[in-house]
Amino acid sequence: MGIINSNFRFHPIGQGCFYSGKLQLRNVEFNFVYDCGTDSKMKILSNEITSYKNNLSSDQLDLLLISHFDADHVNGVAELLKGIKCKRVIIPYYNPIERLLLVALTGDISADYLFFLRNPINYFIEYGVEEVILVGGPDENEKTQENINPENIPLDNIDLEKLEEIIAKISTLDKDQVEKVFARIEECDEAIKQPKKVKVLKKPYKLSLYFWEFVFYLKKHDDEILMSKVTKDIDSLLKKEGVSITNLFEEEYIGELKKIYNLYFNNDFNNTSLVTYHGATINPRKSYYIKENSKHLICFFDCKKKQFGTLLTGDIDLKSNRNTQKMINFYIDYINKVCFFQVPHHGAKA
Repeated sequence: MGIINSNFRFHPIGQGCFYSGKLQLRNVEFNFVYDCGTDSKMKILSNEITSYKNNLSSDQLDLLLISHFDADHVNGVAELLKGIKCKRVIIPYYNPIERLLLVALTGDISADYLFFLRNPINYFIEYGVEEVILVGGPDENEKTQENINPENIPLDNIDLEKLEEIIAKISTLDKDQVEKVFARIEECDEAIKQPKKVKVLKKPYKLSLYFWEFVFYLKKHDDEILMSKVTKDIDSLLKKEGVSITNLFEEEYIGELKKIYNLYFNNDFNNTSLVTYHGATINPRKSYYIKENSKHLICFFDCKKKQFGTLLTGDIDLKSNRNTQKMINFYIDYINKVCFFQVPHHGAKA
């Protein structure tokens, strides 16, 4: 038997998100981060990042999850990754058109953020990440996402002798399938550097530890008519300038991109996200509590109800009943396990 020690925190960084988690069972430790960025003062975020890295026992981040590519969710990633070892990053796939719209949306854009938007896969490889995993792809259709059942492992079944061998388990596409996805990506994007470091998550989207699981729901833009109009205008710009789509990520084209953006959007483009549920796969047998700095939060839980999961929603758009119901349907077997729910930046009313 063993006790799972867990510590989760929404770091106070203003508008944006920097969430971290630490899981420990005996001598096995797993550290993860969900988003790292802010629209508030960067100094506040920088201080939180420094404090977090100083408390990493092995200077290793096991998992970095990026919900979407808005600056206030990723502009601290470079500082987070410097000086530490990051084993795995999981990101949603966004095509160049979607990323160019983020260039147009951003006011004072930095060189690092432009590099990130130009090719997020290569960005993380350049920063030394050992493995980049894509959720979705060029032909992704969120309607095909499968429902997923929770794991349920009795506490007595945990083999403590094998804990040192625990590696996060994740199902990815096989070699032939991945090569097809890469070919589609490179048709409209830059070549992928070190493709051996890149994998594509298989449906249903999930990552498992021996005693914990992460379940992903990808919400993408579903206004196909609007996106086709944007694509047509960007194609016209490419023909006019005689350049490739990756050239449009240079500063000289930002003005033209903003003109296209303003024709179709009212500062409300960033409503996609990789929603993440995380929670234990075992059944606790006793009540337990979570204590945050003792002064601020002490929560006692009735474990008979098995409510110990967290649902991180990023900036998902829940303004419509349709969008809300689609996410509920996907997580239908997890809803009753959710104890902590992150109110999304968009669609909080729903």
